[in-house]
Amino acid sequence: YATMAARRSRGAELAAFIERAFLQDDLEHWGPKLDAAGIIWAPNVGLPEVAADPTLRQRNAFQPLELADGRVGETVGVPFVVRGADIRARGAASPAGADTWEVLARAGLNEDEIEALAAEGVFG
Repeated sequence: YATMAARRSRGAELAAFIERAFLQDDLEHWGPKLDAAGIIWAPNVGLPEVAADPTLRQRNAFQPLELADGRVGETVGVPFVVRGADIRARGAASPAGADTWEVLARAGLNEDEIEALAAEGVFG
């Protein structure tokens, strides 16, 4: 594992070795060891933990979004600010496939070409 090329050629083996080592103990054990070694790390979390993260909530990482049925949901906000600009999600996305024909027509396909694709089952 002395070179990047050697590590890459044995990547699966190295990943399995690292995984076995980390599974020997819990986060409370590994966190301080990784910190002491100067390794940048963070625990792997699922979407529910991300959505509940107080720091992300404080930074307004999520924004309310009115859904087509009138309910209000939540979506990920824009991760940057442009002074003086109102950058945000403005509404829910169309249902899957709702805009397929229009998008293909704008891309230059004629009605016969779009119908042929639909007949082939390309749209699902």
